[in-house]
Amino acid sequence: EYMGTLASLMSRRPEGHAPTWGYANDPSGASSSKTGKLGGSWRAPGTQGGSRRSLVLVTVVIVNALFMLSVLWVWPREQHSPEVVAAIEAQLAGRTTAVLGSGRVDSRTLVEGLSTKGNAVSESSTPGALSRPDDAQVARADDASRMLVLLVISNSVYQEWQARSALYHLRKIGQKGRIVTLMSTPTKSEVDVDALCAQKHSLCPVFLTGDYTVAHTGDAFVVYNRAHAIREYLEYLDASGEASAFDSVVILEPDMIVLKPFTTPAVRGAPLGHHYFYMEREYTYNGLNNTALIEYCAKKNPQLVVPVGVPFVMHIDDLRKLLPVWIERSVDMRLPQPWTTTKEKSWIADMWGFACGAADLEMRCVADKEFGPETGIDHMPTDRSQVIHFTYGFEYKEAGFRFEKREWSNSIPQTRPFPPLPDSAAPLQKLFMERLNEALVAIYGPAGPHAPKQQQ
Repeated sequence: EYMGTLASLMSRRPEGHAPTWGYANDPSGASSSKTGKLGGSWRAPGTQGGSRRSLVLVTVVIVNALFMLSVLWVWPREQHSPEVVAAIEAQLAGRTTAVLGSGRVDSRTLVEGLSTKGNAVSESSTPGALSRPDDAQVARADDASRMLVLLVISNSVYQEWQARSALYHLRKIGQKGRIVTLMSTPTKSEVDVDALCAQKHSLCPVFLTGDYTVAHTGDAFVVYNRAHAIREYLEYLDASGEASAFDSVVILEPDMIVLKPFTTPAVRGAPLGHHYFYMEREYTYNGLNNTALIEYCAKKNPQLVVPVGVPFVMHIDDLRKLLPVWIERSVDMRLPQPWTTTKEKSWIADMWGFACGAADLEMRCVADKEFGPETGIDHMPTDRSQVIHFTYGFEYKEAGFRFEKREWSNSIPQTRPFPPLPDSAAPLQKLFMERLNEALVAIYGPAGPHAPKQQQ
């Protein structure tokens, strides 16, 4: 509106005069040859006595415009913290991602923790999301010792063999900071922690938490344990005074193979996670999309809900603030799935709880489509891929190959290593099986038809 008013003022001139603009001391539009100075104001050639009035009006317009800009800057102020501003600028600048296989990034030189493969700047197409951190946001990327890595599991054989495989690779790649296994169990006294820690490639250090599988509503959902276990551990850290040793928290599930160390510190107010397509507002299945779910889940800011999930990297203060809302919304979102014939309750209620809780707390989550590629969906990892997530199984019938983690719910995999994948398999699947086979054989020893004969 101000620019329109300015244009209107500038277009007002006596009839018959051309819209040519010059300097006040030279109607020709050129600088004065006598003084070599440019005029201090402008006017339309041919107008008489109108330059002063125009100058006053334009001055008023400019002052008002500056006032409105200052209001926009101050309100809402929380969006203008240095970290968030840098992230928004990074997104708007349209910076390119890292060159695959090289660790190089775009024209900006990133600090060491960011320039390693997998920590480059990326763009997000998700409304309300920010881009990943860049060097303007990272004050001490080399201080990965202030990271807290939480592997959250339940007390079961099924999750134990996955968790030990994840820990095997976390230790092999030299992850800095504190790595802790949070194990939820209804019978803490029956868990022999000493025996657990005596195992080769063990789960330790392990922190036992209560079991929260059954919510106050009576609904049973094992994933309720995740946020509650983290809450218990943070309460322990706060009570012991150890929380001050950490800035960033990494949250992992057991079915993840970590490809390289987490080194980039979390950005306050902007949790980073993987982008899950089935949480997108526009995602449609049997004619239904997620719009109604998001509007129900996020009580204040549904427009800020981002399709984000594990693995997470977030500031410990943000996590502490989010936990109670995360827990509450997870219970709220255990809704019957309208697209299923059995109307079973949502198995991603915990993910909705995190995403909606963060939005209502005005956190700008970053959902990166390449951060945690999934074996049954994605074709190959990239420089930004931090973990391989094996939620989904995959099969090649012509080659007699099948992997499905749920087939090993009651025992450790009895095929160690699994047979080779066919050449037609996706590169991500090949890399995953290579890493999983390595971990399983190292932890439990070889077994099955594909184990070396001399080692059986």
